[in-house]
Amino acid sequence: MNDRDVRLAYAHGGMDEETEQESLDRNSLLTLLILSLAAAIVPWFGQADVGVSLAFSLVSLALPAAAFRAAGQAEDETDVVRHEADWTALAPPPPAPPVRRAAPQTREVAIVGGGFSGTMLAVQLARTEGACITLIERAGAPGRGLAYGTDNPRHLLNVRAERMSAYPEDPGHFARWLAARDLGGPADFAPRRVYGLYLEQQLRQAHADSFPRLKLVAGEAIGIEADGERRRVLLEDGRAVSADAVVLATGNPPPPCLSAFADLPPHLYAPDPWGRGLADGLGRNDPVLLVGTGLTMVDAAVSLADAGHEGRILAVSRRGLLPRVHAAGPHGHASADDMAGLPLSRRLAAFRTRAADQGWRTAMDEIRPAVQAMWKALNPTEKSRFLRHLRPWWEVHRHRLAPEMAGRLDALRAAGRFEAAACTIIGAEARYGRVAVSLRPRGTDQVVRIEVARVVNCAGAESDLGRAGNRLLQSLRDAGSIRADAHRLGVDTGRNGEAIGADGFVTPGLYALGPLARGRLWEATAVPELRAQAAAMAALFGAEAPVDVAVG
Repeated sequence: MNDRDVRLAYAHGGMDEETEQESLDRNSLLTLLILSLAAAIVPWFGQADVGVSLAFSLVSLALPAAAFRAAGQAEDETDVVRHEADWTALAPPPPAPPVRRAAPQTREVAIVGGGFSGTMLAVQLARTEGACITLIERAGAPGRGLAYGTDNPRHLLNVRAERMSAYPEDPGHFARWLAARDLGGPADFAPRRVYGLYLEQQLRQAHADSFPRLKLVAGEAIGIEADGERRRVLLEDGRAVSADAVVLATGNPPPPCLSAFADLPPHLYAPDPWGRGLADGLGRNDPVLLVGTGLTMVDAAVSLADAGHEGRILAVSRRGLLPRVHAAGPHGHASADDMAGLPLSRRLAAFRTRAADQGWRTAMDEIRPAVQAMWKALNPTEKSRFLRHLRPWWEVHRHRLAPEMAGRLDALRAAGRFEAAACTIIGAEARYGRVAVSLRPRGTDQVVRIEVARVVNCAGAESDLGRAGNRLLQSLRDAGSIRADAHRLGVDTGRNGEAIGADGFVTPGLYALGPLARGRLWEATAVPELRAQAAAMAALFGAEAPVDVAVG
């Protein structure tokens, strides 16, 4: 038996000799103390000089004091050995543990926003015993959010079912859910409203399983203020929700305000492409202008066609780029070398080489798991270059169309009812019940004027906090609780999603999740990344023991 075995045996009560030895040591110390006291007193009853008696007494008392001090140190060391032995026996450390930090003891979390990010954070936290969650959604129907709240059955997901699980630890969850209801297979692009139903059911189940710890509140958050060491969310109707931490999960903001159309009457200009009745009031053959050529534009064009509109649709953007299309069937994934440390120009060259060898879809998919790390490794100048020159091309290749949606757009184009063009909008004015729009085609100085019956804003989400129309975010920015990231892609955040205020310091108890954190993560809008962020933040708030708390 070696020394460690002996310490473990003592620590777990395996040897009675320890108790016996401690008893003997205490008896010996007591005897020494009595004898030393007697020796210290004796000189004072004799005729010895006072100084000599005092010195003799001090020496006599010093001996037991030293002995007691040594015994105490030995006992402390035994306690340390016992503690270390217990920890070693019950929880051996891994050979190379990751960087870890004890999670704060947060017990009440308020989540503002009931789209995918907010919903899945609530579901993940509901699994944590003891955590209390309040999910606040202004639409009153959390779970679906803007992306999956459409009522058009022809609006499809842009990703196959096999990659749309809400749970990072169970990638096939949604595909099994879909198949169990005879709604499709793992390779299908499911309707978005079906996916919204899936998310709603996950939330309902979590609510039933964790009641009353998970509360669902319908209302619009308009402000967040300090409440001692806690935070209080102020609702428009005068109510307030108090919590240890508040998570901003408001999703993608509405499209940017297009100044050229700001003064047009509502029947001529639709600032929200997701509004009901996009074709209401239009004649069957009325021309329509869609501003933007991304995925939102495709949804709008399909909605118009499904509503019986047969007029000409013109979609414009500065480059006129349309989303690329997914392959007809699933394709393989090649393994990628680590490009995180390469300069932006060399990464682009490596990507082009792979795209030529393996196909651009495979090249895109193979780097996707590393995109966040690659983005973080870029310096500010490289990020600016990417956003200025490569972003439009990245978007159309990264965010692809389902083949069925692409087929419908092609059919509209073949019928002469759809066209996309690269143009800059110069101005617009209402004229005789129509909108006269001035456009400058890309690469020319020529100005073209067209007349349409309606303009629809499909320009995508407005990420700039200074121009976003979200009342809550504006109030937080005005109060200095949040600030825009360096490239104005969203809210400036720390490693764990903490919101950074105008003073450059973390705002205690305030976090951002999902698309709002795009400035730090870049890839923060699709389900595979969002579900991982939600799970990581749930671990940050809910764990008792130290956890790896990096949120992206």
